[in-house]
Amino acid sequence: MKILVVGSSNIDTTLYVRSLPKDGETISALSRSVSLGGKGLNQAIAIKRAGGEITFLTSLGEDPDGNLVIEQLNKEEIPSYICFKKEVKTGSAFINVSEKGENSIVIDGGSNNLLNKSDIDKYKEQFDNFDYLLLQNEINEETNAYLIDIFHSLNKKVVLNNSPFRHIGKELLNKIDYLFINEVELFSMYQDITNDSSFKEISEYLSALFNAGANNIILTLGKDGALFANKDTKIKVEVKKVISIGTEFLNLDEFIKAGAEISNANLAAGKNSFLINSP
Repeated sequence: MKILVVGSSNIDTTLYVRSLPKDGETISALSRSVSLGGKGLNQAIAIKRAGGEITFLTSLGEDPDGNLVIEQLNKEEIPSYICFKKEVKTGSAFINVSEKGENSIVIDGGSNNLLNKSDIDKYKEQFDNFDYLLLQNEINEETNAYLIDIFHSLNKKVVLNNSPFRHIGKELLNKIDYLFINEVELFSMYQDITNDSSFKEISEYLSALFNAGANNIILTLGKDGALFANKDTKIKVEVKKVISIGTEFLNLDEFIKAGAEISNANLAAGKNSFLINSP
């Protein structure tokens, strides 16, 4: 199974703190680290390390940060399509992580924001060689929609992690085979579809999305794990705690055992970082 990840590459600066700052509050960090990140790059590396056959398409600035990303891709032996942008710097993210594992993130998209249709067209003839397309929302919305249309027309599987959250129209929603969302994103999508902001059970929110054209949904539930759902099936999965920047990972192998189509390389990525240094 061949997977194409199209998405962001960032240099992440992480500040470890006792607790996340409140509005207007200034606090001191316990420590700091700089690492490679971006949901796209994280997913590509995680899938490669899990044994998946992966190619990564991304956009970088012509700067030292971009060189760091290329060095890591070469180290991981990940085939890549790199689109360079002279006018901006490589993307970056600034992350606060509390002792409880909570985090807050501010992203400067940089070169990620400039990945466009013309860049995609340079590699379009190669897309029929892939079985899955994996996307997130750290590149621009128009480019994501363009990619989804292409892969759907090729009868390939499309996987979207709808984070950071974006509105998804019904026509596009139907072309996404697997949609990753959290509880807040689920409620936001429900509001978009129904114009109803009242409290409901999760099952009612999911039903509304399926009626609007959603196919398979992986709903992440934080410390409570995740739920794989479609119109016919609901499968609850617990988390596995691992050493990372205070995040927890889903045991997606359980989804596989229960009949989901995604490989064990899967899409658990997007949360971990790859350390450069820890001053």
